[in-house]
Amino acid sequence: MTETSFPFASSSIATEDQWASMFRMAQVDGVFATDPTATNLLATGSNASTVAVAAGEAWIQGTYYANSASLNVPVPTNSGGGAARKDLLVLRRDPAGDVVSVKYKTGSTSFPTLTQTLNGTWEIPLAQITVAAGASVVPPAGVVDQRWFAGRPPAISNPNGRRPPVKGQLIVEGKTVLLGNGTGYDTLAVAGQDTGWKSITLASGYATQSAACGYRVKDGLVTLRGNFRKTSGNLPIDVVTKIATLPIEARPALSRFGVVPMEWNSVSVGGTEVGFLAARVEIHPDGTLWFLIPRPVAPAWCGLDSFVYSL
Repeated sequence: MTETSFPFASSSIATEDQWASMFRMAQVDGVFATDPTATNLLATGSNASTVAVAAGEAWIQGTYYANSASLNVPVPTNSGGGAARKDLLVLRRDPAGDVVSVKYKTGSTSFPTLTQTLNGTWEIPLAQITVAAGASVVPPAGVVDQRWFAGRPPAISNPNGRRPPVKGQLIVEGKTVLLGNGTGYDTLAVAGQDTGWKSITLASGYATQSAACGYRVKDGLVTLRGNFRKTSGNLPIDVVTKIATLPIEARPALSRFGVVPMEWNSVSVGGTEVGFLAARVEIHPDGTLWFLIPRPVAPAWCGLDSFVYSL
């Protein structure tokens, strides 16, 4: 067994493999971009026999790469029969050739795999390309973006002087973790979080029945409360209906379902129309809150008080 460490005064970095070995752990492979919709190294088709790769920069196994202008990559003719061919456009690091470059890999009825040999040839994807039988031209729809993106490390932040909210940028302010969305920051989590009760804005056409609807996030659980009704008429039945959209701090990783109370107002008891039944509610990862009321008919209101779910 041999133990190796560098750099020190007595063991400086002497080879490109040593450099790459150290720096590939400092940054994940990928294209440098501030948004997944940015055009950095984006491949596009235009009904031509080439695929264009836009200017951009990337990091691959500790090696920097830059393309300063649009690059046209030739598309080989699909002469292999009557089936469409599935190809792959990659960024390849070739330490034997001392180069990183865009390469076109032809496939068959399935896409070719990436070559990833540690300290050897290493590829990351840029695009999947489908070439019709007998064709050498690629339409725009024949190119599917597959770029990986370089990561951004989390950063300690001052709420009075935040860095730009680049998509995917994590910042930490005290016990709060925030995520950049391109235009601002969304609260992702709060250590030991207790938001207290916050109001829920109901969808148009709905109003509070007797207790305002609200939510509370505490220690990874979200509790809902309150009840709602239609501003006119009865609640819909036998159809999943959106009642609200909760903010990011109350959105679960997966859809959650629960059973809540409701009143069905078309049963007469001692001359008074009243009845209590159960409805289903569900919360989705995008924050949309839905309810479903079964038959028979004429539900007056629906509650949220018994719905508790994990994030």
